[in-house]
Amino acid sequence: ATNYPLVDTEISFDPNTSGKFVIGYRNNSNGGGNAYIGTLSGTSLSFGSVVQYSAGQSTYNNVKYNPNVANQFIATFRDGGSSNHAKARIGTVNGTSISYGTAIVLRSQSIFYLDSSFDPNTNGKFVVVYRDSGDGNAGNSSISTITGTSIVANPVTFESSATTFTKVNYDISTANKFLVTYVKGNTRARVGTVSGSNANNSTASYGTVVDILDYQVNAHYDIKSNPNVAGQFLMVTQNASIGKAYILTISGTDVSIGDAYTFSSDVEPSDMRVAFDPNTSGAFAITYRGTSQYQWVISGNIIGSKIIFQAKDGVTSVYSNNLAIEFDPNTALKFVTASTEANNSFKGKAVVGTIGKSPVYNLTSTNFLGTSTAAYTNGQTATIM
Repeated sequence: ATNYPLVDTEISFDPNTSGKFVIGYRNNSNGGGNAYIGTLSGTSLSFGSVVQYSAGQSTYNNVKYNPNVANQFIATFRDGGSSNHAKARIGTVNGTSISYGTAIVLRSQSIFYLDSSFDPNTNGKFVVVYRDSGDGNAGNSSISTITGTSIVANPVTFESSATTFTKVNYDISTANKFLVTYVKGNTRARVGTVSGSNANNSTASYGTVVDILDYQVNAHYDIKSNPNVAGQFLMVTQNASIGKAYILTISGTDVSIGDAYTFSSDVEPSDMRVAFDPNTSGAFAITYRGTSQYQWVISGNIIGSKIIFQAKDGVTSVYSNNLAIEFDPNTALKFVTASTEANNSFKGKAVVGTIGKSPVYNLTSTNFLGTSTAAYTNGQTATIM
């Protein structure tokens, strides 16, 4: 836990180091962007010292571990101390200590709604998306590459007119392919494909724009790539207090969206996050703030094209916000979730959770229950209705 109020909370586990994760956030007392290293051991959490990566009013803070390099993460943020430019810094972890490289300007214009995602199949490649005030509020992306201790970023536009609420996620199973979601009138999606032989000429091309929802998601929707199914994403939204989940599928440069599945009828228009368990096919968890103002977690499974939810569990019993959740990639079914609580001056708090075992959906002779069509004796083959 932290000893000061915080916002913009995000958790990212190091897939190359068991139990190690980073929490990034903005210190609401001084506006700075900070991170510290957490260690998960069993059901216990411990933390290193806080290390600041931005002294200015840092917003849209993102921290993402590099899936291809142990002990390395990227912090991306809007730097209020530098005309709200988009910036990134490489963080290097040694035990529970952090050191940072020089801050690199990704876009030297005022930006909003920044998000980032690593390509797990291409070493050092990541994409940052944002609304670009210097380009008529267009939706722009920075195709970025880590080169040694520095970063090379090349701008590419994905929506030429004003956008809001931009998010990006790489298809974990397909190199060079990612999905951008954003609001322009309706909620839209577009597939991006990265090309280029080196960092300096890396670029992206975008497929056809697809209206995936006929309403505008607010700032608190979330979407993540399914690590066990190529081209599949899970999107969670809130509309009129109803929490809904959708499966998005990309094929080539096309995007399609499945049916809506309601996971709660009392969702506050506030923070909402979703995370997949990479160790358990189809398993995920959503954390959200209910109309009670408390934090909840609900787990579920994707079975083919369907979504099935389990019972929700309460995490807090006080007003909570700035929610985050992420699964430990080295331990099945275990996650860390974080929030800030009103009864503790909105200081940060993190807890460990474990979702239940996946329910059985493949029927066999040992798990099917029913009523026989007639009387049978032991050893006979019965017909079940």
